[in-house]
Amino acid sequence: MSDPQKVVLVDMDGVMADFDSAALAAIPESMIVPRTEFYVAQDYPLQVRPSIESTYNAPGFFETLEPMPGLLDAWRVMLAHGYHPRVASAPLSSNKTSIAGKMRWLERIMVPEFGLSVVEDAVFDKHKWQYKGLVLIDDRPYVPRGENGEDVAMWEHILFGWQHLAEVSSATTSLRLRSWSDTTSLLTLLQRVEQSKA
Repeated sequence: MSDPQKVVLVDMDGVMADFDSAALAAIPESMIVPRTEFYVAQDYPLQVRPSIESTYNAPGFFETLEPMPGLLDAWRVMLAHGYHPRVASAPLSSNKTSIAGKMRWLERIMVPEFGLSVVEDAVFDKHKWQYKGLVLIDDRPYVPRGENGEDVAMWEHILFGWQHLAEVSSATTSLRLRSWSDTTSLLTLLQRVEQSKA
């Protein structure tokens, strides 16, 4: 078992896989706006939301997503520096095929280079606070760290993405990684959290 202080929990939707581009494929490009809400459909008028929701709730949606730019290089960098990246993704309750689709996505995108352990180690659970790790890299501005307000998570939250916003008003972390392409910032953040826990 990996040292929990070297485990980097990594969310999938909007972090490893480009959820938004695929979810918005059903609406005209001229309507697409910068993301301001965590749930992408909420950025659009009520009459448009059903098209977006039916797209991401369709069987097969998750397995066809494109990887986020720089993901594979960043995964290599984490491994090369002794970290153990581990997928930690919440199921999408409105899409009953989401877990199976996410597993197939990992098999298609990650397994050819990084092996079956990526799938075998992956966790699909909304209660991410239950899993040990150094950090959780997630695009959700607020990630619960325990039940009933208890702060029990071992990891620190690194907020991923949101490049167009200087601040995310609902964010509860000052740790930010705007893209996988910035591997220097990624390593700096991991090392900073590691040193703070030493």
